[in-house]
Amino acid sequence: MDAIIGNVVDFGMKKFKITIDFDENLETLERNVKLLSDKAVDVKTEVKNQEQYGKKKRKREVASWFDEVKKIKKVLSVLKDEVTIGKKNGGNLEKMNGRVGELLEQSKHLGTLVHVIYEGEECQMMVQQVHEETSKQNLEVIWTWLQDENVSSIGIYGMGGVGKTTLAKHTYNRLREESSYQVHWVIVSQRFSIKGLQDNLSKIVKLDLSDVEDEHKRADQLNWAFRKMKNIVIILDDVWDCLRLKKMGYPLGVEGCRLILTSRSSEVCQKMSCKELLKVKKLNTDDAWELFRKSLGSETRLSPNIERIAKSMAGMCEGLPLGLITLAGSMRGVTDIREWWNALNEFPEDMESDVFKVLKYSYDRLRDTTMQECFLYCALYPEDCN
Repeated sequence: MDAIIGNVVDFGMKKFKITIDFDENLETLERNVKLLSDKAVDVKTEVKNQEQYGKKKRKREVASWFDEVKKIKKVLSVLKDEVTIGKKNGGNLEKMNGRVGELLEQSKHLGTLVHVIYEGEECQMMVQQVHEETSKQNLEVIWTWLQDENVSSIGIYGMGGVGKTTLAKHTYNRLREESSYQVHWVIVSQRFSIKGLQDNLSKIVKLDLSDVEDEHKRADQLNWAFRKMKNIVIILDDVWDCLRLKKMGYPLGVEGCRLILTSRSSEVCQKMSCKELLKVKKLNTDDAWELFRKSLGSETRLSPNIERIAKSMAGMCEGLPLGLITLAGSMRGVTDIREWWNALNEFPEDMESDVFKVLKYSYDRLRDTTMQECFLYCALYPEDCN
């Protein structure tokens, strides 16, 4: 009898201990899940800020971590519901505590890996679609050169307004979509400084040069940073004068680093050691008219008489894409033949392929002074102004 009572007491004590352990483990789990939830809120806030303001994208591992936290919270809720009806599964509780511990350990690293959590995602460049056959051929020539590993640098040159930047923008977008290269856009412009250019390049390679004043030391650090990067294409737009590559960190001396530049001067391209040169020529008559017509928009219907006037105006732009697009934009929606005649008669006779005269003409045709003032206000900011 005593033996039976002793066994009953032992069983009761074990049961009591199991109950106590379960309750303690459940409390521990609840505390850890609370810590995990708080950490998830912090990480989510940081991720959201980076995605919104840093143009970044979270990696899958971060999304998976968030999913795991959600699952843990749901399972905990189920366990607590089971406890209220008398079900206590200690095995599940132990597994849960172990998994929560792993997630908490991972969370310690998430805070210090904020910049690794996201992958850089620069926006696609806004650029008008290319429909002219000549422009399509030029794009394919550039793409063919980019497939050749021996071509480390490409120069795109031609007169102002002929479409060099448009070609470069299309190349930028295609590289982002169809290649493993990291591609970056840098506007040089006519009034640039070596230090300013170095600062722009330092952002590409994530290098802090704020405390370095000497140009040569800055260049050395840029070169060191370039050497750590793989498969990078830098597009320098609107290069007016020869840039000393050494002061840029000599990216062409680094394996996997390539350069594309646009310039009005073939001499600039040659002095900057471009392996291949592409001269962008003015559009022929058919391509010029096609671009002019598309820039007018499909909503601008042209009668046969207006079309003859429009073709005359397009011809006066001498095949310059910028002039054609600008002029067509000023005539978009105009269907009154008298307005077309007036526009043709006001058009300067001495255009001489000068795109600025086309721009001035379009400015004069703006409907009111408010629009003209807005245009002039925008002109105060250079193209490389942030």
